[in-house]
Amino acid sequence: MNGDIQIAPDARRRAHKICILGAKNLYSELLEYVLEKEVCANCEIVSDISGLADSFGTQPSPGPNEGGPAGKNLLLVDCVEHDFDRLMHETDAQKLAIENMLVAIYNVYAGWGIEEEALHLGIKGFFYKQDPLKLFLKGVNAILGNEVWVSREILLRSAMGVRRSKHLSVQEKTGLSAREIEILLLVGTGAQNDEIAEKLFISPHTVKTHLYHIFKKITVPNRLQAALWVAKNL
Repeated sequence: MNGDIQIAPDARRRAHKICILGAKNLYSELLEYVLEKEVCANCEIVSDISGLADSFGTQPSPGPNEGGPAGKNLLLVDCVEHDFDRLMHETDAQKLAIENMLVAIYNVYAGWGIEEEALHLGIKGFFYKQDPLKLFLKGVNAILGNEVWVSREILLRSAMGVRRSKHLSVQEKTGLSAREIEILLLVGTGAQNDEIAEKLFISPHTVKTHLYHIFKKITVPNRLQAALWVAKNL
């Protein structure tokens, strides 16, 4: 192979519906053409988010020769054309009426720093201004295959942010301190008092004291129950 993008067989054509949310111009029309040709999707340019329900509602059913699972609805949003904050709220409202819709954004500038917030809102992928076409198509296919198209670094930062938020919520509900949550997490991994003391640079006696207060705050009688509580709540 010479590295060119392969065109899928005709039997798979129109398996998915892709809407490009943006102005109808040379760039978007070329993108529409390429997506139809290379991703084998029914593609449409929509200038306003209010028209999405109608556009996705016209997705054709698979033909008799088109086996396999039903196609996906993918919304590609031009981030240059649309205000990100307003769009996310409007998109979220529209989702209620559109079944099985995936959302990705393109024309993103790396310095904007919107990825983590967008992930929390359910965005499945990001395509940057400098991305080559081959990478863009690879990402679209990945999203249609139920993957998230984002760098590991951003995914990790997002996961850490969610975890921090969850820990803060647990602290408010239980009265646990940050140190007590740290010890609880280690208990959840099966670590014994000596191991916890060594890892956190505190004495085993201090660990034992912490555990006494922890068990009272989360109302569990022993270490095993504490580990089960961690699995459920942290």
